[in-house]
This record gives sequence, structure tokens and C-alpha cells, in this order.
Amino acid sequence: MGIISITFMIVGAYFIVIGLDSAGLYLATASSLRKIIQISPLKDYDILKSLGQAKVQNAVLSRVQHISKQVIDELESNNLVRTSLEPVDIRQYIQEVIREKTTIDLSLSQKQKDRVSD
Repeated sequence: MGIISITFMIVGAYFIVIGLDSAGLYLATASSLRKIIQISPLKDYDILKSLGQAKVQNAVLSRVQHISKQVIDELESNNLVRTSLEPVDIRQYIQEVIREKTTIDLSLSQKQKDRVSD
């Protein structure tokens, strides 16, 4: 009987992870839903906020890395510029930009919450 219970627990945990990943992906693509969750005063939505922000960060990071690699390759192939930027440098720069954006978003959402509570 214990093996059956453990099997169902493993499958259930797997489905929970799949569900959270799907929710994060949906939140990353639905900006209007993300805005509603951000201005919500309920603490129950904190995990959804985090999931959405993480998915958006990953999407932006991969897209910017792909575009920057294309630009760098094109510049180097045309012998216009020799870059010394490594992918690690680009990743650090992108993370700084994302941190600044997150700070701005948090301050804007706090202002919106203050307006709603007034």
C-alpha cells in the first residue's frame, strides 16, 4: 500500500511542477494579467509574481543574447570591430538592466497600490 501512495505522490509532485511552469509561461506572455497580479494587495499571488518575472527574465535574456551574438558575429565577419565581450560580460550587463527595470517596476507598482488604497 505504501508503494502505491509514494507513486501517486511522485506523479502529483510532477504535475504540480508542470502546472507551475505552465502558469509562469502564461504569465510571461500575458502582460495584462501580470499587471493585475502586481497591483493586487493579496500576498497569495507572490508565487505567481515570482514565476512570471522569472519567465520574462529568461525570455528577455535568451533573446538579447541571441541578438547580441548575431550583431557581434556580423561585425567581426565584416572586420569592422573586434570585440572583447564574452557571453559572461553580456549576461552581466543584461542582468544589470533587468535589475534596474525590476526596481522601476516595483516603485511603479507601489505607487499604484498607494493610489488604490487612497
